[in-house]
Amino acid sequence: MATELITYADIAGMNNYMLYLERFPERIEFFKITLDLVPAKDYGKYIEPALDHVTRKAKEHKTLWSIQMKPLRQLHRDLEQFVADFFLFATQLEAYCLTLNRNTRMADVLRQSVSDEPFNLSGKLMVVSDSTVRNVLTYVGAELDRYQAAFATQAATKAIVRESSYSLIPRFIDFMSIKIVEAARRSVSESDVTSARSKQHWSRCQYFHALQAASNVQAYCQRLSVLLKASLETFNVMQGDSSVSISLFSLRLTQVKVREVERLSKIMTDILRHSI
Repeated sequence: MATELITYADIAGMNNYMLYLERFPERIEFFKITLDLVPAKDYGKYIEPALDHVTRKAKEHKTLWSIQMKPLRQLHRDLEQFVADFFLFATQLEAYCLTLNRNTRMADVLRQSVSDEPFNLSGKLMVVSDSTVRNVLTYVGAELDRYQAAFATQAATKAIVRESSYSLIPRFIDFMSIKIVEAARRSVSESDVTSARSKQHWSRCQYFHALQAASNVQAYCQRLSVLLKASLETFNVMQGDSSVSISLFSLRLTQVKVREVERLSKIMTDILRHSI
């Protein structure tokens, strides 16, 4: 059964985490007001020295995801076009190779002009449409490598969001735990303590959702990077002096891997298309 690494809930989780950070100072104050820890004269000033460092970090991190969305969308649009161009070329190359003797060396194929039938390149591959099979293979290999690196970079940026989630919210949760214990000792009303605990529980849920979402998006990007690297490794076999039959096997194996890249990326493209 095919496995989906990413869902709408993950993107919603990332968005909700950014909203959580956006209102982080207010959340601290609302919690403190519940336990009568904010003098009336300090309402709206969001003063809490114990969480100053965390609040500063929250301000820095509140746009981490939003600034990543645009390049992530563009990366998927570009990948979608490249994959379509790749499959068209692969189909044409396979058709050409099947007309040859199975013992023909790939070196002979590499010299073939792609201006002749059955080749009819599209998209960005048209920049080498008046060249040879070798040059097209070199270009496709470079693109596979570029996309592999791009998704590795995306995975690294999502790791920053994940690290943010477990370095910020837990500090606030710990702060709330201390204040709730202190409030109980001050004989604060049970209803106020219950309300404070409810706010803490809500923040704990936000933490788990944010951590899971960031981890899943990071895992998705890592998976795409690994698949693209594996695709490149099998694809590069075709540029050696093997027989056409071996090269055809490598081409078909590459297509299987790129097909999985296409499947996963289409899921993410659809999710991003319907996300803020």
